[in-house]
Parts: sequence; structure tokens; C-alpha cells
Amino acid sequence: MITRLEDKELKRQNRRQLLKLAPVAVLGVFAFPKVSDRLVSAGVRFSDWASGGLLRTQHLAQTFSNFGNGGGRRSARPRNDRTADGSAGNS
Repeated sequence: MITRLEDKELKRQNRRQLLKLAPVAVLGVFAFPKVSDRLVSAGVRFSDWASGGLLRTQHLAQTFSNFGNGGGRRSARPRNDRTADGSAGNS
């Protein structure tokens, strides 16, 4: 038996088909270098903007000294005068 689709049902079917093909379309965009470069740079800009708004900008990462430890290897000791347990060191 053949049933006639109403406009509402036809639109819903078209939307479902488009949603099924969306991942393929997104991957297809990355096949073109000019477009993919723009998308990647836009994604990085968005990520930087979002992290700037969400993360603490005044909380800086701990830095480590590269000097005086021989051979240019990084020192495992932080630059501040505190020891691992939080007490003040004598060095």
C-alpha cells in the first residue's frame, strides 16, 4: 500500500537525512587545505577565547630553573625557596 507523506513528515525525513550526512560533510571540508587551515585557526582562536574566559588568568604555572644544574638538564626543584612539604628551606 502506498501512503502519501504530508509536508511535515517529508521535512522531518529530510532533516534526518541531513543529520545523518553531517559528519561526512564535516570530514569532507578538511579535504580542502585552504578551508581546513581556516577552520583550524578559527578553532584555535575560539579555544583561546574560551579558556581565557573560563580559566584563572592570574594563576600562573610554576616555573623551574634551567641554570646551574650541569648539562642543560632541567632541575626538578622549583625556583621558590619552599621544599616539597611546604616548609621554608635553608638553601
